[in-house]
Amino acid sequence: MQNDFDLDSEDFGLSPETPSVKPELESSGVPKYAPWHKPRKQWVREKQWWGSISRYLLQDKEKFVGPQTIRYFGLPGEDLLDVMYLRKNLENEGAAISIFGLNHSPESWGRAQVQLSRLLDNPNVSSSSCVVQYSFNDLQYSHATLFRKVQESGPFDIVNLDFCDNIISPGFESTRLVAIKNLVDYQLQFHPSPWMLFITTRSSKLSSSEDIFHTLYELIKGNLASKEFMDAFSLHFGEALQGKEDERTLVARTELSDSHHSKLLIVGLLKWIFQVAVQRMCDAKLTSIVCYDIEGESSENDMISLCIKFTKHLSTTSDSSGLTVVRQAPASIKNSEPLLAARSLSKVAKMKSVDVILKDDIKLYGQMTKQKMSLLEAAGKAVVDYVDNVCALDLDSFGVSREEFHNILGAISSD
Repeated sequence: MQNDFDLDSEDFGLSPETPSVKPELESSGVPKYAPWHKPRKQWVREKQWWGSISRYLLQDKEKFVGPQTIRYFGLPGEDLLDVMYLRKNLENEGAAISIFGLNHSPESWGRAQVQLSRLLDNPNVSSSSCVVQYSFNDLQYSHATLFRKVQESGPFDIVNLDFCDNIISPGFESTRLVAIKNLVDYQLQFHPSPWMLFITTRSSKLSSSEDIFHTLYELIKGNLASKEFMDAFSLHFGEALQGKEDERTLVARTELSDSHHSKLLIVGLLKWIFQVAVQRMCDAKLTSIVCYDIEGESSENDMISLCIKFTKHLSTTSDSSGLTVVRQAPASIKNSEPLLAARSLSKVAKMKSVDVILKDDIKLYGQMTKQKMSLLEAAGKAVVDYVDNVCALDLDSFGVSREEFHNILGAISSD
């Protein structure tokens, strides 16, 4: 599938997810449409996630003797929409997928097994694919049963941590961060080729742990001594600095606007992840970042989704016997964490909103709507009422009537 997005030069974002009318309930009592059923989530799959996969993981297909298998780690919902979408696209590319998913809810996990059994009927889905009933936070224990299962299925080409809440939510932020570090550290040790990390997290002040944000803020403050980082930070986040030119430092955390809080939370997280990569002699690059609003919340662009590419470099150890002299790695791959962080600041500062992107391009919104409806149908849902239940608020804000939008949908060819 051809993808026309330049992930290195564009930054993206999203739009509200709550339907404008009370969701219809299925016979099980579960709402028929969930927040992630919005067209904007399909935009993320198509333009951000698949754009990264096709660009960075499938570009060297000719080096594989047989069909390439993409190993995927994720936190799927009961519909398995993300992996259904990836499976279809990979099939079009002559590639396969091996799935390892975590779903902690007994009810949701049970329904996910039904969808997984359907997926396993496809020839490009590995028979070892599974969705296990564990919490992601269980990965904080590197010697636990879950981590052994991860080692048996990994390392992974894609790690998709699509959280519904804040990565540093009060109460369990430490266990989640330990789990992320353990998983990323495992990946950096054992994955030999480029791999992608997708993270989706809330970022507002109200949803963040003050203590953890303080630690991340101090990490940023520590990097201001690096000229490369300070120059880039001053250019893109000058409003968060105070003091004279040669003594500039960060303003007090309480003085940050909601927008700066969200963006600097991401900068701090990236610095933390990049430090782990540098310690493992790996290069890390933010390739895309997106944001969107949560309806009913006072903070704008609270939810942020980002993609990071990791590339492992060959490292050598010293010879204590003195028999050989180990030549140092070229300076080009000896990236410091402040330098890696500095390279990401422009993307974080300039990320765009898909609200705006889709509002300005109703045809694109229609394409994403049609793709999402097809995906939901493949998952066994009737979507005759999808536009009225899911798209109503968006169409009202776009100034487009239901009749006009149905005409737009009718003019769009099915994939």
